Amino acid sequence: MRITEIITETEAPQFTTAYHITTIESAGDILYGGLNPRDGMVYLVVDTGDEQKLKKELGVVAGWMLAKTEHTQEPLTLLKVDVTGIPLVYHQGWYVSKVLIPADRITDLGEDAFNRVA
Repeated sequence: MRITEIITETEAPQFTTAYHITTIESAGDILYGGLNPRDGMVYLVVDTGDEQKLKKELGVVAGWMLAKTEHTQEPLTLLKVDVTGIPLVYHQGWYVSKVLIPADRITDLGEDAFNRVA
């Protein structure tokens, strides 16, 4: 194993709640089929119990998603994800799932929730 893999990708402690920001259109697919790591990873903002850290990380991801959708003006939404028992990996500063997260573990908190973190 290469040293960069050891440094950038480690198993995460067990968490129960995470968040995922996406377009409303994609959220419909996710609420039907779950969060599928099609490219190998599903990036999540994990609630570690540190409210300030959670707000900061959600703000960072919200900014990235706003920049990504700037030319399309697609509305964004905040998804709450029950990650209890799902193996998460800490990868390059973010938690990821490499397995499908079923739709019944995901709640769409809506555009207003997204706007509060953006």
